[in-house]
Amino acid sequence: MLAAWDSMVAAVAEEEDHEGLLAKPFADAGVGDGGVRVPKMQHRLTAELDKVAFAAYKAELADLAIDGFPYCAAEAARDQAARAWLTTLPVGCAAFTNGEFAEVAATYFGVKSPCMIPHVARRIQNTSSVVDAFGHVFFTDVRILNRKSVRTAWHDSVATVIEGSLREARVSYDREVLGVFADLVPADAATSFFEQHAGKGARDKAGIVPDFKLVPGGRAAQLADVKTIGFAKSRYGRSPARRGGTLPCDERAGIINREYRLHAEKLDKKFYPDEASPGPFERRLGSFGSVVGFVAGYFGELSKGAHEVLAMAAEEIAERTWVEAGATSLDHAKSIQKQRLYREWGVASVRAVARIKIEGLGLIGAPSSIPRPDYGRDAAAKRARDAAYARAARGTGGTFGVAYEQ
Repeated sequence: MLAAWDSMVAAVAEEEDHEGLLAKPFADAGVGDGGVRVPKMQHRLTAELDKVAFAAYKAELADLAIDGFPYCAAEAARDQAARAWLTTLPVGCAAFTNGEFAEVAATYFGVKSPCMIPHVARRIQNTSSVVDAFGHVFFTDVRILNRKSVRTAWHDSVATVIEGSLREARVSYDREVLGVFADLVPADAATSFFEQHAGKGARDKAGIVPDFKLVPGGRAAQLADVKTIGFAKSRYGRSPARRGGTLPCDERAGIINREYRLHAEKLDKKFYPDEASPGPFERRLGSFGSVVGFVAGYFGELSKGAHEVLAMAAEEIAERTWVEAGATSLDHAKSIQKQRLYREWGVASVRAVARIKIEGLGLIGAPSSIPRPDYGRDAAAKRARDAAYARAARGTGGTFGVAYEQ
């Protein structure tokens, strides 16, 4: 006990004029003024140690360059979605390969990319760009941003996990709403307009195609769009004060509605040049209110709009299932569901970022000059691990949140 007390005292010794339980000698441990026993001593000791540790962390953070990777990683880690992978069981849809796990951990802690380090300064195919130690080039060089559709895969991973939560919550929604503006294209121009966009994919055929149209119970329909942001100084290289106090994800989400409005204005000028502003496209867009941005950041953090829809989904799921799930109260069930959804959403995003870097290995040097490392799982080991977690889940009534067969 004495050794443990001395260890805690040493942890707070560097704080000038420290006051609290640890400022007293061991003989008086747990004794307050007037010789009264201190209630909840363990809780108070933990809070005291955490306060000192956090102060030291803030001091170290203040010494970092605000446009540097470690600072931005630490800032993003305050977001619950960004750190959710730390407490996620690596099974099923939340499983990582060894390579993915290493990349996710490196990004979270703001250190160099394990798979990029051996190839620093090597040329990327068909470009003048070279590999950096963090793999940022694969998120900033427009010539390779979406090679092998990796950036699209990141977007789709986020959109798919959001859709799954909405479906589970039984919130009415439409995904990739192709027809919300299509009827506004004049009949005499429709054929040529759609033929012009036919080679650009279904999303472009209707002029404006939001990722989601949400119709929560009792509320007006609202449009939402999913975006992702890579690590670039244009996004992360400014202090929160210069961003108006917002985080990069919220800053990006804040301009989505304006982008939609400008797109609507452009279509109005094209098809209804003689009408006063706002034209038909802009009026239709305005009928849905502001377009919400579901933005996933480089570190797995989420925009305010994404946090809000996650909380809504968690509440809907909890209200329907909390009794049969054995929760002690509705509030307890909501907390559990929010934590689960944060793990699902967070893992989907940070894993997709890791895969962009890993896929980038195939673009380094001459074609096929670097054999891509085998990041695949050992299938037998994975099955054994999943089975072990499933058995553990049975023993806890399934509360691990792991799918298993009875």
